[in-house]
Amino acid sequence: MTHTPANLKGKNLAEIFDVGGFLTKDQTDQLSAEARASGLRIADAALEFGFISEEKLVQALSLQSGFPAMTP
Repeated sequence: MTHTPANLKGKNLAEIFDVGGFLTKDQTDQLSAEARASGLRIADAALEFGFISEEKLVQALSLQSGFPAMTP
């Protein structure tokens, strides 16, 4: 299945990181474990532990929400 912005809308962020090509499945699994262990939300853990840049996070959140990404 090809993942387009329309079919990623509403998905959980870990899934978007994986299927959207932001992280590998192994990285997504590791990130999910780090987020659970630290008590952080997955977006915060992704930034804090260096899994993803702020720009890429904005893109992933845009896919999740269906709204255009706004970057400075």
